[in-house]
Amino acid sequence: MRVKQIHLLIFGLIALKVLYALTRYYFEDLGFGIYVIGWDEGVWQKGSIYFFENGLGLDAMKGFAGTEASFLLLGWPYLVGITHFILGLSYLNVLWLKMLLFLLAAKGLYSLIISKRYSIKIAYFGVIFLAIYEPLIKSDISYMRDDVIVYLIIILLWLIQVIPMAQSILLRIFSITIFLFLSYILAFTRPFALLVMVSLQIFYFGHIRFKYFVLIGLIILFIDQITLYFGLFDLVRYGLGFAGRYEFHPIDQIFLIFKYYIGPLPWNMIGIDSGINPLWYGVTLILILFGFTRKEFYHQLFINWKVIIALFITGCLPYIISHQQVDAVGPRQFAMVGPFLFIILYNELLSKVKFDYNKS
Repeated sequence: MRVKQIHLLIFGLIALKVLYALTRYYFEDLGFGIYVIGWDEGVWQKGSIYFFENGLGLDAMKGFAGTEASFLLLGWPYLVGITHFILGLSYLNVLWLKMLLFLLAAKGLYSLIISKRYSIKIAYFGVIFLAIYEPLIKSDISYMRDDVIVYLIIILLWLIQVIPMAQSILLRIFSITIFLFLSYILAFTRPFALLVMVSLQIFYFGHIRFKYFVLIGLIILFIDQITLYFGLFDLVRYGLGFAGRYEFHPIDQIFLIFKYYIGPLPWNMIGIDSGINPLWYGVTLILILFGFTRKEFYHQLFINWKVIIALFITGCLPYIISHQQVDAVGPRQFAMVGPFLFIILYNELLSKVKFDYNKS
């Protein structure tokens, strides 16, 4: 019965998300060349159309080598290009693909939370939060990748749990193949998101075991060989080159870390075309500040300090480095780790909320 309930919840949330997205699609007259949130959408739109027009093979992938943002165009746009290839070219393909990814991510998040021996109540809250979290739901009908990054992280973490339970060699090989493919998509969508996934696995959903370091090595080797094959720079050199731009300024770092977690003040968001509703942000800011007054928050912070530090290093530090060229620390950037911190830091508080559900 509980399994049936979570499926009903997920499909109900998908129905609401699709209804909301389609309403925006028709009322805002969206389509290729129109941006819901920012100009980045144009890059991903054109990239997905490129793969539809030029195919999905190695020659098409090589076509991006040496072009602007080639390292990132081989991930998310390629995945949308596959959808175009299957369904035919349509702006709405991005919505159907995102709903499929949300379906898998919601089911995966539920399983991951249950594996931590948290209550079904907390698992439900986690899935609902994933569905309605403002920076993510705003992306449902756009070609932005913020929500996709979160979905892929969750799906990969779920696959790590699923692969050892595969009952046949063929099923295990299939699961590993999907894992490597989605790791590739994630790496060429937001490279540092792989480190967020690994941090969560090692410090929260799993244990520090040798096999996880082997897993990290395999992923890096797999991605590294792909980049070399396409004549691009390799993943390690990319990371080292990016980190080489870092300049340590203590006061600035503290401010940006605080801004990363708290975000801009709501009144600073009025008149800014960020895609984020200032009213929503005002409510969440109040809830965050309320959490600071509860001992349960600090208890979870204390017992989960390793994963908190890991998430801020892998999730926040790249944006702090980017901040040296452009203001890149805000709600959309925090969204990559937001759903995970929601569960990690607030699960004890959530357990005290009265939540009626059928236990049969």
